[in-house]
Amino acid sequence: ASTLPFSYTVTTTGGRCGTATRTGNLTINPLPIVSAGPDKQVEAGKSVVLNGTVDGINNTITWTPPTGLSSTTTLTPPATNISQTTTYTLTVRTSAGCTASDQVVVVLLKPIDIPNAFSPNGDGVHDKWIIRNLELYSNAVVEIFNRYGSKVFERRGYNSSNAWDGTMNGRPLPVGTYYYVIRLGTGKEASSLFFSIIR
Repeated sequence: ASTLPFSYTVTTTGGRCGTATRTGNLTINPLPIVSAGPDKQVEAGKSVVLNGTVDGINNTITWTPPTGLSSTTTLTPPATNISQTTTYTLTVRTSAGCTASDQVVVVLLKPIDIPNAFSPNGDGVHDKWIIRNLELYSNAVVEIFNRYGSKVFERRGYNSSNAWDGTMNGRPLPVGTYYYVIRLGTGKEASSLFFSIIR
């Protein structure tokens, strides 16, 4: 899209050389307003639709890289068979040749790996209950219960740096079986199962 032309006049004075005046019309072609949409998460083997938007008409649309996209020239292409976390760039070119772009990150959510035991005994080996790949699920909630059903731990945003160390209120919990519930925050909940603290 472009705005209506507007008139301009430029006048220069050259001292003894006199005055020169020039008039004309100037058209300003604005940059398109582009959004690649919010960042996305997708589980391995599943697809997710990108949500690009742009103002105006007669725009040329290009997504890069083309990896996993069903189309690189539509605003809302499905992304499938993604093998790694990918940053896609949406570039829009207007009929006047003005371009603008925006990016969206599609995070590949790998399956979580939940250990069935850990040994918080201070020897530096398996002292925390590390759940591999859970950090990819930023809204995940981990709850842990003792065998009597009392909650002994809860954390949102669980990852290897804040993983449970087998304590409650700073005191080590006894050896035994504990139960967990992990809510991944994607509408899917991991199975509620048990694991053991050993020392």
